This record gives sequence, structure tokens and C-alpha cells, in this order.
Amino acid sequence: MSPGSPDSSGLPPSLCTLETCSRDQSFLNYSPNLAGNVLYLTTFAALLLAQTGLGFWYRTWGFLIGMFTGLTLEVVGYAGRLILRKNPFLIGNFLLYFIPLGLGPACLCTSIYLLLARITVLYGPSSSYLRPRTYAFVFCTLDFLALSIQGVGGGLTATADTDQSRDNSTYILIAGLAIQAASLAGFLVLAVDVWRRVRKVSGEDMNTDVEVTKLRHSKNWKRFLVALAVAAAFVFVRTVYRVVELSGGFTGALANDQVTFMIFEGPMIIIASFLLTIFHPGIVFRGGNWERCDFPVLSNSGQQKTWKSWWRKGSSVDSDAGTMVQRVNVGDVEKLDESV
Repeated sequence: MSPGSPDSSGLPPSLCTLETCSRDQSFLNYSPNLAGNVLYLTTFAALLLAQTGLGFWYRTWGFLIGMFTGLTLEVVGYAGRLILRKNPFLIGNFLLYFIPLGLGPACLCTSIYLLLARITVLYGPSSSYLRPRTYAFVFCTLDFLALSIQGVGGGLTATADTDQSRDNSTYILIAGLAIQAASLAGFLVLAVDVWRRVRKVSGEDMNTDVEVTKLRHSKNWKRFLVALAVAAAFVFVRTVYRVVELSGGFTGALANDQVTFMIFEGPMIIIASFLLTIFHPGIVFRGGNWERCDFPVLSNSGQQKTWKSWWRKGSSVDSDAGTMVQRVNVGDVEKLDESV
């Protein structure tokens, strides 16, 4: 029997209850665990409050938008699971849990991607093959594409009234999740490339700003880099799990396995969000370093640049990070001249 279809007595889903209809007619073959889902909901709510407070206090607006949106969706999703626990027969209840939990991690990825761009500015032009703004543009675009495709798939799921249409919506959802997984994998590869380059770069080729140099050699900075890598890895594991889960369809064994869901969905995102809260960039980059490691989103005015020079660094064009270093150093010189 397909979820959302009338049972043998002809009773429509809108009139079904757990007492009158079979569980096979519901959108989940299990009742969401009350304690576990309440725990996840309250944890995400606490992380949301913490991220909002830190974001406003340290004015890390770009990072805050991604974290706020993602954590809000997580809270809504687990509230939806609690509602679904009471009535698993309505498509609206199912989508209230399914769509937010599908989109939330993609929003968190946006914040993670923006951090890599600032990291390359902090280390200087030699630390990366790409410009800082290229990381932001490429990965945020892929993230938006993944979000859009998953949104379309979720919308089609809401209107699906046949097994074939449900299968089609599932394929679209898998495509969106696959793009998200590929984007995360690419991010991890490029992050490793940055790490490899940093190990080879000499101190004189790095960003020479005094405060940035102090931050770069601090223990807290090294912990931050590890936390960021671990957070991205956990989100990647969760995304791969959702791809495998949906490959069997909504009625598949994995999609209706509560234990696997409670291990690979909530905890993966909670750990990632917790690490990004404890090692919040506002705390790590404090003292003006967040502003010092900013990068222009658009090309500098008055310069003619090809598409290749816009995204890739070349010997004939200064990089964003290089421009930042040069601007800071000139400012330092001017201050020294005034003091003399």
C-alpha cells in the first residue's frame, strides 16, 4: 500500500488515525522517538541562539546568515517529526519534517565555504591556486543549485499522487543531494590543497600583517582549522547517507530505519554546528582580523580582467589576498611615518 493512499476500507488519509488506519498507509513505518527528537530539537534551538548572539556580537554577517537559516530549518524539521509522530498520514506533516531537514545542512555549507575564502586571505596569495572570491562564488553557487533542486523535488513530492510521480520527485531530490555531496567533496579537496601549499610557503610570502601573523601562529587558530575540517567531514557523511537513503525511495528499508536516521542525520549536523559554535570565527578572528581577512566580491574598479583572471590567480594580476596585504602594509607604513 502506498503512503497517503486510501486504505482497504476506502478511508482517505485526512481522516486516518493510528487507531483506524494501518501504519503501512502512513509516510513513515515507525513512530519517531519522542525523547530523541525532543533532544535534537532543543539542542539545535540552543545552537541557534548561540550562533545568533555570536553573529550579532562579532558582526560576522555572511557566516551568520548561513548558520541561522540552516539551524532554523533543523529546528522546524524536528518539530515536524514530533507532529508527524501524532499523525503520520498527512503529506503536510511529512513534508514539514522532510524538506527542512533536507535543506538545513546545505545552508550550513554556505558558511563553511565562506570561511575557506578568508583563510586563504589570512595566509596570503601563495596559499591558494584560486582567488578568495572564487571559493565563495563557485561553492555558494553550487550550494544554491543543490538547494533549488531539492526544493523542486520536495514540491513535487507534495503534489505526487502516483508511485511514478513519487519516484520522479525522489530522483530530483537525489540529484540535489548528489550536487551537495560533490560540492563538499570538492571543497575538502581544495582545502587539502591550501593546507599543502601553506606547508611549503615561506613566512615572507604570507600575509605579513602583524595581527594576522599572531593569529596564524596561535594554538586557537590551529584548533579552528581542525574543527572546520571535521565539521565539513561530518556534513559530508550526512549528505552521503541521505543520498543512499533516498536511492531506495520513500518506502525503502533505509528510509524507514529510525536507528540509522537518528545516528547519521541529527548527530552529524549537531557535531558540525557545535564545532562551528565553539570555534566561532568571530571568536577566533577577533581583534579586527575578521575585517583584515575580508575579500572583494567583485573586481576592483578600473581594472580590465578576463574571466580567467577573475577566478584564477596569475602572474600578471594581483590577487585579492595580495591586494589586502599590500593595503595593510601601506597603512602600517603611513602610521609609522606619522609617529616619527
